[in-house]
Amino acid sequence: PGAANAHTDLEHFGEVSKHVRAPSFNARRLRRGNRLNYCSMFRRTVWEDTGGYDDLMSLGYEDWDFWVRCTARGLVARRIPEPLLRYRVKAGSMLGTAVAHDAQLHARLTLDNARSYSAGDRRAAQALLLQAPLPAPARAPRVSVVVPTRNRPHLLREALESILAQTVTDLEILVVNDDGVDVEDVVRLTGAAGVTRLVRHEGRKGLAAARNTALGFARGRYVAYLDDDDHFLPHHLETLLRLLRTSGLRGAYTDARRFEEVLSEGGRYVRTGETVRYSSDWSARKILDGNFIPVLCVMHERSCLLESGLFDETLPNQEDWELWIRMSRRDLFVHLPLVTSEFRWRTDGTTMSSRRGKMYLPHFARIVARTLPWRLFAPDRSGTRLEPVRPPMLELLVQGIPSWIRGAARRIRNLPFLSGKAP
Repeated sequence: PGAANAHTDLEHFGEVSKHVRAPSFNARRLRRGNRLNYCSMFRRTVWEDTGGYDDLMSLGYEDWDFWVRCTARGLVARRIPEPLLRYRVKAGSMLGTAVAHDAQLHARLTLDNARSYSAGDRRAAQALLLQAPLPAPARAPRVSVVVPTRNRPHLLREALESILAQTVTDLEILVVNDDGVDVEDVVRLTGAAGVTRLVRHEGRKGLAAARNTALGFARGRYVAYLDDDDHFLPHHLETLLRLLRTSGLRGAYTDARRFEEVLSEGGRYVRTGETVRYSSDWSARKILDGNFIPVLCVMHERSCLLESGLFDETLPNQEDWELWIRMSRRDLFVHLPLVTSEFRWRTDGTTMSSRRGKMYLPHFARIVARTLPWRLFAPDRSGTRLEPVRPPMLELLVQGIPSWIRGAARRIRNLPFLSGKAP
């Protein structure tokens, strides 16, 4: 209780064998040297409040930088006095790279956390980096595309090909196989291997968990989503990037075309029709009533998730709508009524968009109940901007009950047959 971090001792093995005792937490000493193992356990809220690891600390010490930012907020750690981690020591390890740039990384950390260090420390850090600057970090991709998949390798191939055909090439693809058939050959044969990280779940965890796993590996400033049975048109990512840049907002969406497929007598799916089912401008009020933004239409800054949180893994469907609602309490979205993507609809339930099932309404009701205070008091009537959150209706009703009771009692006492007055 009261601790934001728990850390342990560790055992080195490999080229070096020894027991490394972790010292007790001391914020002042932590600023001089890293005393918390990277494998420490910390509260998720701490990660969200501080922004997590700094992508620019690519040569190492990103964990130390994170701990310093934590202590600057007054957070403390507790030591568990036993070795619960075995760390392999070998030539060319990540630790070796960090140690080789120890002075520069410490200087960078000092300047990035200036309020935790003295003016003299900051001047010394600046002088050191002028004389011996750090190598430029590997450039992170601009966009991370999240692709969950399960048992549909033939459709996944089309989805990956549509990403590779984008006019924007500064991207990474994060494919999470939710305990389905192997798709390594699909990634390799589409030519996507060079820009794709493939992660496999051992045991099915669901769509929300698959997306969250991918987001845990994302490095891009922006995030886009594509389910394995859908695809982007070539200008999709470029259109959304331009929209975000010109609007100055952190979230944007376009329109998607829904195309219907039916199974023919020959055993092949045939495209039978298409329509644009959703094309609505942003409204912070309207998003509370139902989802009008298909997930493949959206691009947002990854930093939005640090404030709003990830997808709710307890929801087997409508998890995207629930996330948009949480985001809407902090951010506005900009909409461009232009079709830049397509999603499949099959009446046999073999596509994600048509596979709602019997549990759709119960989870819809869960989301409605969860967001009741926002439905009663949050956005203004136009729905284009957010007002400060007012007390929810239930709280107002409770506050008003005493005065209502007093008024009712006064009216009852004044009834003629109780007051003794003549009728």
